[in-house]
This record gives sequence, structure tokens and C-alpha cells, in this order.
Amino acid sequence: MNLRMKGVPVLILALTAVWSPALGQEASWPDISSPARAVGGGEHDAAVVVGAENYFKVEHVVGAKQNANDWQAYLTGTLKVPPSRVTLLLDDDATADQMRAAAAEKAGEVEPGGTLWFVFIGHGAPTKDGKDGLLVGVDAQQKAESVYSRSLSRNELLATLAKGKQAKTVVLLDACFSGKSPSGEALVAGLQPLVTMRALPVGIDNRTILMTAAKSDQFAGPLPGGARPAFSYLALGALRGWAADAKGVVTASGLVDYVRQALSLVE
Repeated sequence: MNLRMKGVPVLILALTAVWSPALGQEASWPDISSPARAVGGGEHDAAVVVGAENYFKVEHVVGAKQNANDWQAYLTGTLKVPPSRVTLLLDDDATADQMRAAAAEKAGEVEPGGTLWFVFIGHGAPTKDGKDGLLVGVDAQQKAESVYSRSLSRNELLATLAKGKQAKTVVLLDACFSGKSPSGEALVAGLQPLVTMRALPVGIDNRTILMTAAKSDQFAGPLPGGARPAFSYLALGALRGWAADAKGVVTASGLVDYVRQALSLVE
């Protein structure tokens, strides 16, 4: 079964992982922590996986570390990406500086013909001017200026990843950029709203598949009835075969369709 993601060169996808606590309480979700069958294909790849769960001062993202660990296991165990070319940043290590450094390092290590992966599971926020999104570092304080200074912008990240020699870049952001937490409350007071932009993010190139968990005015949430961020869990399940077509191939659009359908069943 070919579980490598295939899709159009540039694909920006926004999913709504939002649910009501009154719905889906009995939902039962398959285990994605058990090893999946090795299929290979990632021998030329490199990856950064970030699981920011226990933020120092803002609301925790329950299950982010488990999802990140499962992604790391999939990349190294199933796709056979060399472990030395997979950086896993959890909690205290999930700062903007370490994300920035890891992205640059792996962009330099990915081989021609390979895929450069960047998976972020944590909080997102808008930039100060509202025109970009931020990957919020785990050390951000409960002040808007701290969020701005201790986060990595999406545009900077994409520009860094674009410097690599990879054939394809896959960026999965299990975060939203509305400045809201998984509970729907404001992450911190005083954040500017994100302006909905029609243009492609700065730094994106025609090798990139960019997927985010929610649109600019929405918030990314947990699995209904579960304790994991929904998007990164379902996307990984899709790559493990849940969204495979009749030929065993998982396409980017097929992955998104699967996640939308899975969430719609419990909304």
C-alpha cells in the first residue's frame, strides 16, 4: 500500500475541527500509537515534529505530545525516514528559537527527491498586523507582546523550508490563527484579529502542501469525546491508510475529505 501523500503542487487546505461538548461524547477513536506496517519511501526525507502541550502560562493543548510522538513513529517506523533526520520538539523544547533552528537544519539535510515535513501541534495566533499566523512557542506569557515575540511566523517558516532541495514540502499545522484556544476563549487579551487573506502566504513555493486545522475566524479543537487535537490525529490516521483509495494511495485532497467527513459525523 502506498501511503505517501500525493497532491497538486500548491495546496492550502483549511479544516474546521470545531465541535460542541454536547455532541460526540460516545465517539470511539482507533489507536494510532501502535506501529503501522513499514512501507518505506522516506529514505531521502527530513522532518520536524512539534508537540507543544504544557504551555508555561497559557491554556494547555491536551494530547499534543502524544500526537507528536505518533507522527514521529510514523515517519521513522513506517516511512523509514532516518531517525537522525527527524527532530522532535516537545514542551520545553517547543520554543520559537528551537523551531526556527530545526526547520533550517532539516531544510539543509533533506535530499533531492525527498519530502521535507513540518508538523506543528499547539497554539496559533495572528501577527501584530493581523496579516500572518504565528506558531506560538511554549514559553509565551499571557501578554500579547510576549506571544508576538515568542512565536514563529508561518511566512518565516515557509521561507526557511523553501531553501531545501526536497521535491515536496508537507506542512501540517494543527493550530488556528484566530487567537483562540481549543475551548474557544481568547488565548490572551489584546491579540489583533487575523485578516482573511486571499493571496498565498509569503515564502510558499510550488512544492508545498500546506494544511491548517481551522480558518482564520475559527479555532482548532480536540477529538469529540477524546483527549487529542483532532486534525493531527485524523490526518495521521488518514496517512496510515484510513483515507487510502482503491489503489492504496493517499492524496492530499483525499486526506482532507476524510477528515471533514470524520468530523461531520459528530458535529
